[in-house]
Amino acid sequence: MVKRGVVLEYIVGGGLMEVDSTSISTSFRNEGWTMLSAIVDDWKRCTNDLGSSQDSWEVVAPIDPRVASWFDFSPNDIYRLLDPGTNFLDQWCRYAVDADAIILIAPESGGELSRLAAAIDEVSDARLGCRSPFLERTSNKLMMADYISDEYLHPQTLTPAQFRMFVRSRPAVFSRQWVMKPIDGAGCDGIWRGTTEALATFLDEQPECPDALIQHYLPGQAASVSAWVTDTGRWWLPPVWQDIQWESHTFPSGNILDRPSYLGGSGPIEYLHWHAVHEFANRVLDLLGPGALGWVGLDFVLNLESGKPRCSVIEVNPRWTTSYAGLRQLYAGNLLQKFLDKSFSKSALNEPASQSEWLPKQVQWNASP
Repeated sequence: MVKRGVVLEYIVGGGLMEVDSTSISTSFRNEGWTMLSAIVDDWKRCTNDLGSSQDSWEVVAPIDPRVASWFDFSPNDIYRLLDPGTNFLDQWCRYAVDADAIILIAPESGGELSRLAAAIDEVSDARLGCRSPFLERTSNKLMMADYISDEYLHPQTLTPAQFRMFVRSRPAVFSRQWVMKPIDGAGCDGIWRGTTEALATFLDEQPECPDALIQHYLPGQAASVSAWVTDTGRWWLPPVWQDIQWESHTFPSGNILDRPSYLGGSGPIEYLHWHAVHEFANRVLDLLGPGALGWVGLDFVLNLESGKPRCSVIEVNPRWTTSYAGLRQLYAGNLLQKFLDKSFSKSALNEPASQSEWLPKQVQWNASP
C-alpha cells in the first residue's frame, strides 16, 4: 500500500503568495527552496518497510506558482502549483486531508506557525510536528525563559522595562554586552547586540517600547543540536556549529549596535562532547513540558574554555531548521527514512546517539546557497 506524504513549506510553498515578488529577497527564496527540495529528494527515496513488504511513498509539495520562474525546474506530480486566486491555507488543507504524514515548515513570527498548525490539525492528524503546550512555550521566547529559569541552562533574560530598571540600579554593568531580540522572532531578524549603554540609548530612541526580550551576551561559540521526537522518546542528532556573522550598524544619532547574519553551519562537533550536549538538551526539553514532536532544534552557546563543555540555551525551535541540509549529508543512509521509521514504529525510542551511524567527515553548509 502506497503512503502519501505532504511537505508544506512556507516561503516557496505558498505562504508568501500575496507578497510582491520584488519584496522577497533571493537569499530568502533560496533558503526556502533548499529546505523544501532537500526533504522532497529524501522522501522520494523512502520506503514504508514496517509491514510485510516495502512500499513506496507518494510525495506532494504544493508551491507558489512564481517558483517556476525563480528556479530552473518544471511543475510535476510532486511539485503542484497553487492557485494564486485562492487562499493558500485552504489549498494546503485540501492536500492534508488524505495524507499519511505531513511536514510543516513555517516561522513562529506573529504566531504564524501555531495558526497554520492548528488549521492543518483540524483536517488531519498526520502532521509530524510539535503540539500544545510545547509549541506555544517555544514560539514565545519570553515564556520559554520563564520555564528555563535555571541560570546554568539559560542566560539572564529581561524585558525592556526590566532592563531599564536593572541598569539604573547597577551602574557597574555598563561594560556588559547584551542581545535584544523579538519575543516571537525567527532567524536573525530584529536582533541587536551592544553594550549596556548602547542598548539603553537604543531603547530611549524608540517611539514605543519594542515587544522584545534582552539577554546577557554569553562567551562561547554558537551551536545547535536537533532531535527527532516521537510519542515514545527522542533520538538526538550530532551537535553542530553555527556560522553567525556580526556587523556593526551606526544609527543617525551616532549610537552603534551589532546585528547578526546566519550564514550556515558546519559539523559535527567533536564526538567527546555529544553526550554532555544531549544531556543538556534533554534537561531543557523536560522543563518545557509535553507536546514536542517531530523535528525540534535547540540553539545554544557552547563554552569549552574550562575543558568541560558548558551549554546555555538561546532558543528552542519547534520546527524544521536549515541544519537538516547539513545533517542529511552526515548520516550514513537516508535521514528522513530514519525519521519516518521511528515515527511509525511502535517500539520505544530510547537509543543513544551512535557515532557509527554518522559518516566520519566534516561538512559545511550555507543557509542560502
